[in-house]
Amino acid sequence: MTRSLCLAALAAAILASSANAQPMVVEKKVISADAARKIAEGCEAYAKERGWHVSVWVLDETLTPLYFYRMQGTPMFTVKPALMKAEAAVRTGQPNDAYVENATRRGPFVATVNAIAQNYVLSPGGLPIMIDGQVAGGIGIGGSTDDRACAQAGIDAVFKK
Repeated sequence: MTRSLCLAALAAAILASSANAQPMVVEKKVISADAARKIAEGCEAYAKERGWHVSVWVLDETLTPLYFYRMQGTPMFTVKPALMKAEAAVRTGQPNDAYVENATRRGPFVATVNAIAQNYVLSPGGLPIMIDGQVAGGIGIGGSTDDRACAQAGIDAVFKK
């Protein structure tokens, strides 16, 4: 009787552990290189309508650049900040605006230390590209008077429903 009770308990434990097991394969949303190009083109069209010259970076979910474009006449110093904005958006899944708000709330010293330590740019223009609640990539813009709107226009050109 004791032996059959032990076997039953063992079988129950095995079934319980297999019911709680994590899947061995996870579905992951990613953007394609073609989507990255179209996002950048949407941003470029938005910028041209307003007479802006921007640098555009589109990254995948691993921070790998899929597309970069610097419009003719865009200052060279916009390139690196645009990349940093895209990287921060992918790493955190948040727009760069969150760091601007943090700087306002916590004060310039703490915000600056955090920005330097984490390689963030304290200006809007980096947005995560979210698909089904997952960070599938990110876009970073530099050089306009409204980098965030330009980034959003690029995303909307491909993923707006």
